Amino acid sequence: MFSQVENFELYDFISPSGEINENVFAFTNQSGTEKALVLYNNSYFEAFGLINYSCQKSNHSDGITTSRKIAEVLGFNNSHSFFYIYKDFVKNEEFILKGSDVWNFGMNFHLWGYERKVFSRLQRSI
Repeated sequence: MFSQVENFELYDFISPSGEINENVFAFTNQSGTEKALVLYNNSYFEAFGLINYSCQKSNHSDGITTSRKIAEVLGFNNSHSFFYIYKDFVKNEEFILKGSDVWNFGMNFHLWGYERKVFSRLQRSI
């Protein structure tokens, strides 16, 4: 799941002040139907921020670059009636998100210094 590049997307981690936090690495990847979201804070200082759009990526031989919303990449439905459960495999914690909130606002995170988060097995419930 973490070694191929076809479905790999890298994200800017945007701080509350609107600046990109270059110390936080955030990416998604996919193998088959299984998707993962990974975040890592490569700094001693804690980080607050959100991910919403992927970095520009060239998907075509014509050099056109595109950016995708995290909600699109993870396959979230934009309806208010769709909720998603995801699991942080590092801390063994589960979280629930409304699909429309991720579409509209992205995903917010807090990372302590040198903390990592690995999310997988996102499931939909109505």
